[in-house]
Amino acid sequence: MRYKQDFDAGKVGKTVYSRSGKNLPVGRPKRIFNRDRVTELRRNGASIRQIAKQLGVGVGTITRTLAKRLSHEAGRQDAAAPTAGAGLG
Repeated sequence: MRYKQDFDAGKVGKTVYSRSGKNLPVGRPKRIFNRDRVTELRRNGASIRQIAKQLGVGVGTITRTLAKRLSHEAGRQDAAAPTAGAGLG
């Protein structure tokens, strides 16, 4: 109800995208650290806890970063691999 009143009054929805008027992105800000270094250290055999301690971030942050990186790499490999039966026609 309140949002509808603000929208009708022109306070949100046209040029202002949030009720606070600050136009901030949705969600918590990302932690700033070198994500490439995470994958490099992991490939060199470092444990997740060692990487977290070295970079000064939480274990969950490292785990999430590695999972996201690995899923992106797997997606790229799947896209590059030919599918079964392709070109046989």
